[in-house]
Amino acid sequence: MNVRITHKIAASYVLMVVFIIVVGSGGFLASRSISQEFFNVTDNVIPNLSGSYRQMIYLQEANEALFTALGQTDGEGLEREREVFTQSIEKFNAEQETLFSQVADQPELIAALTEVQALSQKFNDEALVVMDDHAESLIARRKAVEADITFQSQGMP
Repeated sequence: MNVRITHKIAASYVLMVVFIIVVGSGGFLASRSISQEFFNVTDNVIPNLSGSYRQMIYLQEANEALFTALGQTDGEGLEREREVFTQSIEKFNAEQETLFSQVADQPELIAALTEVQALSQKFNDEALVVMDDHAESLIARRKAVEADITFQSQGMP
């Protein structure tokens, strides 16, 4: 078969146009996929991250209240810090519930949040026990000082 040079050039241009259309459509589909993933990140992931960030802040507040409570030398200050601790933990748990509703369709995140919730409850329980022990040690210290004062006052003429 004898193909003229003009037919060869025309066929190569047609082939080139077909390749450009294929590559262009592939690029268009890829950019559309990237756009969808971007919107997925902005609509789903960023709210989850901001919720997690708020949880970190509440947890930090709870830790500060716990350490401040353990540094108290009077029962009134201890109770005040216990209240701050309890409020911070309640805020943390409220944010946890919000996150549960945001990730309802993601079972792996639900499992992680369930574990975090269990650990949060354990942390709360242990912290309250430690604060109760500290309150008892404050009472014992005060009674020891009072007994020492009583003992010293009895020994004086």
